Amino acid sequence: MLAVDTDLVVRLLTNDDRAQTRRAVAVFAANEVFLPKTVLLETEWVLRHAYRLERADILRGLLGVLGMPRVVAEDAPNVSVALDGYERGLDF
Repeated sequence: MLAVDTDLVVRLLTNDDRAQTRRAVAVFAANEVFLPKTVLLETEWVLRHAYRLERADILRGLLGVLGMPRVVAEDAPNVSVALDGYERGLDF
């Protein structure tokens, strides 16, 4: 299992650099991926502050990554609770 960092998840979700996005897609396709809670928190922050994405778009992106068949989130039950709260307007 390969742990990934925030940069890789952001590249996957934003497609802001074609070459890096291709590499990110390849990593997620070829490996079982572990997503630490800190990476999810940082990803939300980067997407909100640096990319100015809306909450609904961020939520859709995070759920999409977490729903990938080979992705395992650290403390998945609590991540799910946090995302439910985020969807209802709470801070992530």
